[in-house]
Amino acid sequence: MTQGRSKKSFLFRYQGLKELLIDKEEKLKFWAGFSLILLLSSLPFLARAGFGIMMVLIGLIWIVWLRLSPPKKIGKTDSWIFIFLVLSLLSVCFSPVPFLASKGLIKLLAYLIIYSLFRKLFHLESRWWDRLLAALLFGEIFACVVGLRQIYNPLQQINSWSDQAFLSEGAFRIYGSFGNPNLFAGYLVPVLPLSIVAIFRWTGVGGKLFAFVSFILGIFSIIFTYSRGGWLGSFAALFVFLAGLFFCRPIAFTLNNKRILSILFVFIVATSLVFLHHYIEPIRFRLLSIIAGRDDSSNNFRINVWSVVIEMIRDRPLLGIGPGNSAFISVYTSYQKATFNALSAYSVPLEILVENGFLGFCAILQIVTSAFKECLNKMLFSSWALPCLGALSSIVGLIVMGFTDTVFFRPAVQIVVFFCLATFSLDLPDSVETKE
Repeated sequence: MTQGRSKKSFLFRYQGLKELLIDKEEKLKFWAGFSLILLLSSLPFLARAGFGIMMVLIGLIWIVWLRLSPPKKIGKTDSWIFIFLVLSLLSVCFSPVPFLASKGLIKLLAYLIIYSLFRKLFHLESRWWDRLLAALLFGEIFACVVGLRQIYNPLQQINSWSDQAFLSEGAFRIYGSFGNPNLFAGYLVPVLPLSIVAIFRWTGVGGKLFAFVSFILGIFSIIFTYSRGGWLGSFAALFVFLAGLFFCRPIAFTLNNKRILSILFVFIVATSLVFLHHYIEPIRFRLLSIIAGRDDSSNNFRINVWSVVIEMIRDRPLLGIGPGNSAFISVYTSYQKATFNALSAYSVPLEILVENGFLGFCAILQIVTSAFKECLNKMLFSSWALPCLGALSSIVGLIVMGFTDTVFFRPAVQIVVFFCLATFSLDLPDSVETKE
């Protein structure tokens, strides 16, 4: 009799503990989602101190949740991310400026914690993806309004933003709350395809109108940043999104609708380019500066920086100088040519090579390859085909822009990239999927 009571009491205690853990996990899920919503909606306006506070909050939630529910399985993409993290640690150990490089490693860890929290939240409750996307578009709309207002109330412009010979008189490059038009454009490039996803995915007139306003404001804002990399990146992102519709599992588009959509897209793009080239002088000047070579001061500056960065890579080819712009600035000063100060390599591939060496660069290639394979598989066989296509298009757009700029490494841009990367982990059956 006593033995039966002890078994029964143990069972009750086990059930009570299980219910308590479930209750705690529900609360953690809410606070994780709330903190990420706050982060994504305020990205354009977060200063360094604000970002630090947000990271402390997110880090605490992540640590508590990790202890309560440790991960059971690590995917191939996450395995390569871990390898890249280990290689970054090695590059810090062998860096000529290990203290400065350790700062870059801490930033990398902060981004990976955010990425891990994205993935854990999406795995437990997929509808948080739509909520976080709404927060991202909310912040983007406010950033665009601030930026577009600068057309009529221009502040002082920094001359180094562009060569005045390739920017017509009276033209003003908007920069929103970012202080730099290229960074503003880099933030907008990945948001554009995601706003299109929201247009088709969300039900209700209000949600679709909200996403449509976000897309239109984003397009106009990118145009008036006069960022050549932003233009090329946004065009590549939208092109990949359109092309991807033909390979996705049916996403409420019949074959005829896809054909009509593609014809309209090509017609609109071609007409817009002809109009912009012939009738809007500032944009025509900026387009011509792309092929101006060293005649454009911005191009000339980048070419000189790239030549110096290549020398730095030759001296430390395997593990680089260590992660972070602080390490880069410190080492670059001993290589730089006169009057060509640089805060970065102005090219994402070169930045990875100089910071993490060829070993780190190979790890990054494996991360991208693994993530893209995962995404393409979801596009063919998953109910999350459309979000995955939008995330893929966003990353491709930033890759194109990243060949001549390093805005990818700024918090507002990199966090959006990790949101897109975490999107590839979404894979729930249609019966479980919940839409906002």
